[in-house]
Amino acid sequence: MQPYSDYEIAQRRIAERRANKSRFQFLLALIAILVFITLSSSGSAFCTVPIGIIMALFAVSHRIEMYYTNPEHAPTEAEIEKEMEWLFCDDWQEIASAQAYALAQDRIRKRRMGKWGFLGHFLLYIPVNCWIIVTALRDRHNPEGFIIFIIAIWIILFIAHARSAFPTKQSLEKREINFGKTLHFELARLQPEKAKAKEKLKRGKYYQVGDDGELEEVEDEIVRLEEKPKRSDKQL
Repeated sequence: MQPYSDYEIAQRRIAERRANKSRFQFLLALIAILVFITLSSSGSAFCTVPIGIIMALFAVSHRIEMYYTNPEHAPTEAEIEKEMEWLFCDDWQEIASAQAYALAQDRIRKRRMGKWGFLGHFLLYIPVNCWIIVTALRDRHNPEGFIIFIIAIWIILFIAHARSAFPTKQSLEKREINFGKTLHFELARLQPEKAKAKEKLKRGKYYQVGDDGELEEVEDEIVRLEEKPKRSDKQL
């Protein structure tokens, strides 16, 4: 599989933004239809209101994605350089490419959108948990142990989501470095010849081009013999 060129990456991003905008407009149209149905027929509110709320949440998520994928709201140069350093180590400038920059920007954008996702989780977590607790206290027939189990599991998931959306500087750095190591490992398996060609040459060693066109290390003793000046013939 050939890598995407700079123009192809730019075109794919433009196409993604246009598709996201079309989905957002489609959701707005559906929400308007649901509002019209709800206002014209009060009996259908029981069905249309929950569907409208769900569609509104999807529309908000698409709008947030449209905001962060806009080039005007792209990550700063300092953020991209720090992300590149985490993903590709200190020598990231030697292997920097449009694809690498696109990957770094996408991960920064996903972290930004993840914070908004946690906000939606928080707005859903509070009322639903309150409703579960109130329902359990009113209805004595419900098994309290099962309700407590559900609340405990959701608390664990809520805390894990909070730590993922708002990581500390140390945990974020560790997470991105681990992702970069995994990425390098997968690339090495997919492109073994390319990874081999990018290996750094050892200092103090000598190399020559082999029969297969690859660099191969030359023994120091052979180099010394080749560099040793030939003795001049004795005069008769």
